[in-house]
Amino acid sequence: MADTQILVTGATGKTGAPVVDMLARRGFAVRAMVHQLDERSDRLQAHGAEIVVGDFLDLASLRGAMKDITRVYFCHPPLEGLLEATIHVAVAARDAVP
Repeated sequence: MADTQILVTGATGKTGAPVVDMLARRGFAVRAMVHQLDERSDRLQAHGAEIVVGDFLDLASLRGAMKDITRVYFCHPPLEGLLEATIHVAVAARDAVP
């Protein structure tokens, strides 16, 4: 687990936050991608997550969030923009592979 770095997108959401907590409790190194710094991101950081600010629709921020990541949990709510966000995350993940 020490060499496994996991990115959780949508980390302050109803799906992402429990995923971050579960992975951190199990000893994984977790990077939580959040849209903004607030009390929710503070709570994730207090549970051991590294916080990175990013946007699903900003490919550059996704690429930065995926630096040195070995796995990604894509937690996007079923809202408008889901397809475009999925494409961006897939492109950034592909680009992150050495």
